[in-house]
Amino acid sequence: MPYSIKDIKSEIQKFGKPRFIRAELLKRGYTLSGIARELGITINSVRFVIEGQAKSHRVASHIENLLEVPRGTLFEYLKEEK
Repeated sequence: MPYSIKDIKSEIQKFGKPRFIRAELLKRGYTLSGIARELGITINSVRFVIEGQAKSHRVASHIENLLEVPRGTLFEYLKEEK
């Protein structure tokens, strides 16, 4: 069931963004290693984007698509991309 943006922000405040993202990915049957394999990158690259230690429009966009959230909801820098 998709969350509203308000619900997402509330969950992120409670648990933190990395935890929220990982939990939601697992609920939908996705793993970090699976995402890395799909994108042809290392699991650490995926982890760094989720934890905010690195930026990747491709990885962030893929994660938001998997979680079916509006663009830029989880990764603010995607809002700037056209």
